[in-house]
Amino acid sequence: MFDLYAGAALSFDALALERCFLAADILAYDFASPRSEYAMLGLATEDDPFHVIATPLLRGQRVTVSTVEQSGHDVLRMRREIETLSARMGRRLVPITFVHRHPGPCTASVVDREFLTGVFIDQVSTAISWTEAVPIGPGHPRCGCAGMVQLWRDAAFTGGVIRNLHQEYAVCFSLIVNRERDYEIYAARVDTCPMCGRRQVREIPAQLESAGRVILSTSQRDALRRRLALEIAEKVVFDPTPAPALAETL
Repeated sequence: MFDLYAGAALSFDALALERCFLAADILAYDFASPRSEYAMLGLATEDDPFHVIATPLLRGQRVTVSTVEQSGHDVLRMRREIETLSARMGRRLVPITFVHRHPGPCTASVVDREFLTGVFIDQVSTAISWTEAVPIGPGHPRCGCAGMVQLWRDAAFTGGVIRNLHQEYAVCFSLIVNRERDYEIYAARVDTCPMCGRRQVREIPAQLESAGRVILSTSQRDALRRRLALEIAEKVVFDPTPAPALAETL
């Protein structure tokens, strides 16, 4: 499914992905806010964390043409919503993707990248993480702490490579879409040093699988549009005053 060093692949249920694009149309035609951003969470099951099955809008988000904000109170309300969805589906759902809309090109901004490798990877790593065995030796640099340096020296001295060291890691994604059905996807990975506990975050290549348009009947599309329009009206607050210095927060 993914190569932890080369990159990561993410897939979506067709309707979960369709919601991401359809929300842009609804904002343009039903809310007269064609240039407003909005944000969703891509939720996956704990046993299949790289396949998104639900994309709820962030609750209480305040949006402008360049920012999405969510208060701490609404973060807690969003967590309760995820717990309710998990109970309804009979499976624990975890946030793996931050989905948001750009009015124009989908290239990530500096703020988008800082959010992905900061706030979002921190929150995802508290919800779901994994442990892997990693090779440690002169050809495999890791953390520069004293414990790791000593392992490198030992491996160099013996001419071997230590392969039984385990470290914790987490992966998350950012999907940016627009009303033209363009998109870009990004991923970040955080590794925790097993010797000193230091966390190292980096962006890794990402790809989106199952990105084709879902075929819906007219009645199905109208029903989905009505449900999503009601969700937007309930969860999104349109702020006419841009605040470009503020980052997206969860």
